Amino acid sequence: MLAEMGADHLMYSIDYPYKQPETSGSFLDIADLTDEQRAQIAFGTATTLFKL
Repeated sequence: MLAEMGADHLMYSIDYPYKQPETSGSFLDIADLTDEQRAQIAFGTATTLFKL
């Protein structure tokens, strides 16, 4: 998805209830992303979309 759409069109989310809350955000820590891509996916797209 990243190669096809770009980080500015992706958001990371998980659904409640969390099966393993201690590892729920580990994808962003271990994914092969640049710091800029990681920030965009983690909060940048949501900030823009929801005008936060």
